[in-house]
Parts: sequence; C-alpha cells; structure tokens
Amino acid sequence: MGQAIVGFHGGSGALVDRLGLYCSGVGNWRTNGSVQHITGTVGGGGGGPFVDLCPSDYVAARINVRTGLYVDREELLCAYIYP
Repeated sequence: MGQAIVGFHGGSGALVDRLGLYCSGVGNWRTNGSVQHITGTVGGGGGGPFVDLCPSDYVAARINVRTGLYVDREELLCAYIYP
C-alpha cells in the first residue's frame, strides 16, 4: 500500500512474453531510488530478460502498448514527482 509503479521487468524477443512490476514508496524512490516490491511476472516463458525503470524523481504515468494478435511493444512513460 502507498506505493507507486516505478518500472517493469519481464521477458521479450519478437514479442513481449511476460511482464511484472517494480514498486516503491514515493518518498523512498525520491530519496534512495530503491525498489521496495517486485511482483512476479505474468505471461509466457520465452524471450530474454529486460528491465525498464523510471529515473528516481519520476514514477510511471502511462504505459503504451502496441498489439496486433499479440503484444509486441511496451513503453513506460514516467512523470516527475513534484515536491
């Protein structure tokens, strides 16, 4: 509770195979830039690992996803945390 999404992790190749979240309390993220909670991934087992993190003064604000039959692109857009 009281945490924000600060990034994603998962597996991808030609497609985004699996996706999980990195979360942190906003104060901790701004001060330490450390992830406090990592969810498990959902999806398939293929692809190589990837990490997509916001800078420490930013949190996830939007996710752009491109799909056809499958998800083939994920883009994390981060927004600045105003003090």
